[in-house]
Amino acid sequence: MAVRVFISYAHKDETYRQALETCLKQLQRQGLVDLWHDRKIAPGGERANEISAHLDQAHLILLLVSQDFLASDYCTDVEVDRALERHRQGEAQVVPVILRHCTWDWAPFATLQALPTDGLPIKAWSDQDEVWTQIARALRVEIERRVPSQTAAAPASACPPVAALPAPGPCVGRESILSALNAALLADEPPRILIRGVAGIGKSTVSLVASHAPDIAARYGARRYFVRLDAAKDADGLVSAIALALRSSSGVDLRQSGWRALDSTPALLLLDNLETPWDHDPTGVETVLAELAALPELALVVSIRRGVQPGGVAWSPSIQVEPLRDGESEDVYCAIAGDQHRGEAQLQELLGKMDGVPLAITLLAHAAQGNELTNLVEEWEARRTRMLERGPGPHRSATSWSVSLELSLQAPGMTDEARRLAALLGVLPDGVAQQDLRSLMQDAGPTAARVLAQHALAYFEKGRLRMLAPVREYVELVCPPAEQDLGLAMAFYGELVREQGPLVGRVQGARASARLGADLTNLQILIGKGLNGENPAAWLDAAIALSNFGRFTGLSKLALLEQTLALAESTGDERRAARCAWHLGEFAEVRSAHEEAKARYEQARLMYQRVDDLPGVARCLHHLGNLASSRLAYDEAGAKFEQARLMFEHAGDTLGEANCLHSLGNLASRRSAYDEAEAKFAQARLMFERAGDLHGEARCLDSLGNLASRRSEYGEARAKCEQARLIFQRVGDVLNEAYCVHSLGDLASKRLEYDEARAMYEQARLVFQRAEDNWGEANCNRSLGELALSCSEYDEARAKYEQARSMYQRAGDTWGEAHCKRNLGDLALRRLDYEEARAQYEQARSMYQRVADILGEASCNRGLGDIARGVGNVSDALPKMISR
Repeated sequence: MAVRVFISYAHKDETYRQALETCLKQLQRQGLVDLWHDRKIAPGGERANEISAHLDQAHLILLLVSQDFLASDYCTDVEVDRALERHRQGEAQVVPVILRHCTWDWAPFATLQALPTDGLPIKAWSDQDEVWTQIARALRVEIERRVPSQTAAAPASACPPVAALPAPGPCVGRESILSALNAALLADEPPRILIRGVAGIGKSTVSLVASHAPDIAARYGARRYFVRLDAAKDADGLVSAIALALRSSSGVDLRQSGWRALDSTPALLLLDNLETPWDHDPTGVETVLAELAALPELALVVSIRRGVQPGGVAWSPSIQVEPLRDGESEDVYCAIAGDQHRGEAQLQELLGKMDGVPLAITLLAHAAQGNELTNLVEEWEARRTRMLERGPGPHRSATSWSVSLELSLQAPGMTDEARRLAALLGVLPDGVAQQDLRSLMQDAGPTAARVLAQHALAYFEKGRLRMLAPVREYVELVCPPAEQDLGLAMAFYGELVREQGPLVGRVQGARASARLGADLTNLQILIGKGLNGENPAAWLDAAIALSNFGRFTGLSKLALLEQTLALAESTGDERRAARCAWHLGEFAEVRSAHEEAKARYEQARLMYQRVDDLPGVARCLHHLGNLASSRLAYDEAGAKFEQARLMFEHAGDTLGEANCLHSLGNLASRRSAYDEAEAKFAQARLMFERAGDLHGEARCLDSLGNLASRRSEYGEARAKCEQARLIFQRVGDVLNEAYCVHSLGDLASKRLEYDEARAMYEQARLVFQRAEDNWGEANCNRSLGELALSCSEYDEARAKYEQARSMYQRAGDTWGEAHCKRNLGDLALRRLDYEEARAQYEQARSMYQRVADILGEASCNRGLGDIARGVGNVSDALPKMISR
């Protein structure tokens, strides 16, 4: 017998009623449904009597809800009242279908699960086909669930008293979890499974999607029950919620006879948010669970926000729901908000702040509907997690981020110490190293961490206690740390950076670098608070020490250092101000912002002069020499290096003098004066060794390796470069280690080991990109282009050369740009595009002439000669080839 479906609607929504009929047409053809609405009343028919009769005979009643529907006295006072009465008696199922935005959450049916997903109105969906398909699928599940129970003679009241499963929301990236859950639910022995995870991570969605799967539906049929426990406060509440789902009377009768009904044939019971009753009544809830687990035909799936499991049940292996990956987060967002901004950097950055939490992503996507992306980003910056709300509704933990989290924060098992630690984690984005918990919370730290992890408000990962970003954002907003706790944390981390920062670049530098790197964002935030606090001068050294870490890793926050400089200047502390200006010059030099770097070094030099710091003045001159060398002003660079060397010598600063000798060696190498360069490097290396400066020694080894490579002594080059790389790694100099990796890639390429070379270039490129080292990244792109050319991957080669050329141009590196132009000429020549090749070679030759690179100029002449030969112009080719 077909399921009788009654459609209640306002006549102004006629088009929606017609669309609903269209999407259910297949079910009508298959004889599964018998649709009725008031347009089917024959002329002369008694309207009120026919509506009442069909309403009383219906198995499924669909309410097409809009403001017009809510304003209709007949719809609400007659049809809705009777429908809800039959729903409460278990005679029919009522499903609201939300057509347009309206105040349906005030209606008497607001507690019922509505369609579409999350009650988002049909009109608000950008893809109407998608929303009607979703509605059709959800209704088909409900209709097919009822078909086996209908008989020709059965009255409407014989409809089985079971609860409909809510439709699941978007489910992305959970394939392995769903596969494991489905396998367990289809096993011979019904499972007892815990689904664990933090608030909003998608535990409910996973269980619902699994329960809607065709093979699960085939096994359990109508006996699939989803029970929300948000409002259940104890064991009695748990039993009552189950009774409501089963449409049975609650209490002792259910626990004596109802359990037997659940076990008469295979049944699936999904208990959602068990932690709510369990926290208040652990013994009583565990007793109920044990009774349920004793039913041999019952599959029990329980979602819980806890790191521990209830006792009394032999649980199957639990399922942990983890945050989504980046692409999966975007899929969830776009399923709701649309694809118009898919792939945009602004959206990627915003989604990154959701940390892969599906509820936060879903609520953000709803906020994006009818909004503009830039405005959405600005709203997030202004309101943060306060914008993750969807308004009132029956299940607020699924539509409000704050309500969802408060269930965990206010749980009975949460201790005062756990809340204090949570408040600290709210201002520490990097989390807290387990070894530091006692320093921050004394003896209470480890226990507080355990409580937070058990309540799924934080998690342990690689020796650290962390919070997911949207959890942390909310905690920071509503639970700021106590002044005493924050003060203790600031004192601890301030001392950490003052102690470890100066060690980076020295013998124990790698350990210090790893220690600071793990807490970098924490340090930046707390130093910022210190600089803005009551005693900012006390934080100057901490900020400068952190800048030393940034100098070797490329990981720096310039705004913090600029703030430190301004503070030092305002207090008349010129020595510290000079150090800040010098560090800012270094960071600008790494970014190839040479004019900015020059201005900073000059600023620092004048400050050092005023405080009679001769080594400081010499350091600034040395770096100004580096900038001159980058501009190919070799005479100016040499003069500054020599001037700085004499100052260091006068001040008795051996390391400063050795650095200048090393730079003079690099200058000689650039001029192809290799013997002179080798002598300078050897002299500098000896001075570094005597002073015990491993970092300086590594720089000399690296330079000697590059020199050996230019002489085609590749074995020697590789040995020196590898030696240097290991030392840089040991002292924590990430950037120079990356330059060594790039050099090793060059040597692998020369040995025709292209896969090894490509891996090394990519490894180095990522480091340079993160550090915003344009010159280093450009070198890697150019090398990757040369590899692609060697492998006849012409499109890839051209793309890499163009990338590198653009970066060299921004960095003001004429020599690097000339190389790229020449490479583009080689590429065009391979394709027999002679005009393009000629243009590139001539531009490159002009650039080589400007930087006095004879070999580069000769290589361009050779290319021009090859072009002349290719077009048959031998008379033009000969002089070009002779000029090689």
